[in-house]
Amino acid sequence: MNGFHKKETNPPDVTPVVAENDTPSVENPEFPRNRRLFKDSTDDVLREMALKRVQERVEILQSEISRDVDRRLGIMGEQLINEMKRFDLNITELRSLFRDEKLMSNRKESEKKNVLPEKQFMNRNSLLTDLFEVKHIKTIYNLFVVFMIIMFLNTVVGDLVADGRINLGLSPIKVGFGRFHLSLLVWCGMQTTVTLMYYFFKFWAAGHYDLRTKEEYQKLWNNTFIVGYLCYLIAFISGSIRAVLYFDLPPASSLAALLEMCRLAMKTHAYVRSNIPKVLTGKIKSDEDLKKPAPVLPSFKTFQYFLFCPTLIYRDSYPRTKEIRWKVAFFHFLDVIGVILYLSFIFGLYKKYLRLFGELTIKYLKSFTLR
Repeated sequence: MNGFHKKETNPPDVTPVVAENDTPSVENPEFPRNRRLFKDSTDDVLREMALKRVQERVEILQSEISRDVDRRLGIMGEQLINEMKRFDLNITELRSLFRDEKLMSNRKESEKKNVLPEKQFMNRNSLLTDLFEVKHIKTIYNLFVVFMIIMFLNTVVGDLVADGRINLGLSPIKVGFGRFHLSLLVWCGMQTTVTLMYYFFKFWAAGHYDLRTKEEYQKLWNNTFIVGYLCYLIAFISGSIRAVLYFDLPPASSLAALLEMCRLAMKTHAYVRSNIPKVLTGKIKSDEDLKKPAPVLPSFKTFQYFLFCPTLIYRDSYPRTKEIRWKVAFFHFLDVIGVILYLSFIFGLYKKYLRLFGELTIKYLKSFTLR
């Protein structure tokens, strides 16, 4: 061929050169781990951004709900005030409830002078039951229920977004009602002593009847009973207080025990005071008086019913409904539980502000006393 054509030759062996920027997986094992760390950090940033966005949305939702609730409550309050202004007191049910004639219709005038009228129990609704039948009083009750539900939802959503957990504010219940079994033990002791007092009273009544022919011994027996009864009341009150201090009961448990002490002490005195006239029948003036039978005292069942009956005035029998309204009792029990939860929720939610208020109050009182 001519000189312009080159002779075909085999290409020389070329060794591939690896660039500095090329990182084969075999020679640099750190690359996958760095890439995985970068991916994880990116996911964390995205997750934080999404969580922050959700939190902003929840805060906006909370503010909107609060504004809407405040607006609605304001409208309801204005409507309630306007209705009460237009309310005619001459035809209202509230006036009939608080009328003196109706409140005193269950009083029986005594034949003796300077003696309070005697109460007569009637089968009727309580004053609060009749009040809750009024529309406006029922509205106030519903407002408290709505406040509790709104506070509960607000706290639950806020705790879930901020802390990831729910704080229902039940710590005051756990702290306040701690050692409740010991409080029940103290209550059982008080109930036992009250039962012994019942039999002690029957024992005195039997002795008084047996000594009816011996006036001096009877008088001594009566004085002994009075001293014993006073000693019992003193020992009952002081012993209950000492038991509460000994077991170092928390506030709610100690308050329950002390209130039961007051209730049982007043119940015992009401029973003794109401049944003493049945025993003191007067002096014996003839043989016919000796033939009179012993006074009939109430049975133990009647005494136990009086202990749990919601009154401090003893009667041998009370007017009762034909059947027990368990549904009404259940809803009243739910009201009590709701009040306890409501107070615990408020104290648990604002305990730091209450603690600060208490510290400032103590500081102010100390500065006031130092003056």
